[in-house]
Amino acid sequence: MVSTSESRPYVASELLLQKLEFELARLKAQVELLWPKERDVIARLGLADGQDILELGSGPGFVTQRLLDELPTARVTGLEIDPLLISRARQLVTGPCVERMTIVEGDVMNPPLPDGRFDVAFARYLFMHIPDPVGAARRIRRLLKPGGRLIVSELDAGFTGLRVPDLPEYDPWARCWEQALRKRGSDPHMGRHMPRVLAAAGFTDIRLEPYLVSSDEVGSLDPFYTYLFDADVLGAPLVKMGLATAEQVQQFAAAVKAFLASDHPLVIILRLVAVGRA
Repeated sequence: MVSTSESRPYVASELLLQKLEFELARLKAQVELLWPKERDVIARLGLADGQDILELGSGPGFVTQRLLDELPTARVTGLEIDPLLISRARQLVTGPCVERMTIVEGDVMNPPLPDGRFDVAFARYLFMHIPDPVGAARRIRRLLKPGGRLIVSELDAGFTGLRVPDLPEYDPWARCWEQALRKRGSDPHMGRHMPRVLAAAGFTDIRLEPYLVSSDEVGSLDPFYTYLFDADVLGAPLVKMGLATAEQVQQFAAAVKAFLASDHPLVIILRLVAVGRA
């Protein structure tokens, strides 16, 4: 969803999972799972109706659609490098709200957009894939109006969440995925670094807020399974990259099956949101 002149582009249609439909299903589950809590946090941090919003790495439009539906007078410009995902977004987002949506094909390090235009720039799980996050944040700051905000949602693999009953097999699984991300040039600990990234890029009034999502609140473990636990899909790239064996993937799948069959299983995950003012 992002490219830089210094690295191979992060393009979801070529991501580790290889099969685009699997990756899109995972991304959709991620949005459905996290968005209700995430939306409340980013609203407190400055995202509001009536704004001119830049969505960085807008992808297949899952968040774009929600922004347009929930902010009925806002304008949303998506910046996305992958033409295939731009096409998917244009298929997904329909109806009168399309008049308030613009999708621009481009690179976050060299965006084909005018400086000083946007009230808010918003990025989800994007900076972790950028080799020069400070340079990217500095470039984005130029796109904001004076006093505009950059809001960044990120994960941090140091917080693997909670599982009840205990699922000890999850931590080695998560570490394999950390290695996979690092092998691709991504930083799975970007969440903790974002405040310093924003400060180095010249932002002020910087804040970092966590939020928790639990399966009891969501009312279902299904999106957690698709997003985090589906060994059949998520294990394939680990085997391909030599980070796990097929036997280890099957052992994890069996452990997850037993976990899901336990009495009242619970999953809690934590994510981080950073904000800075231009």
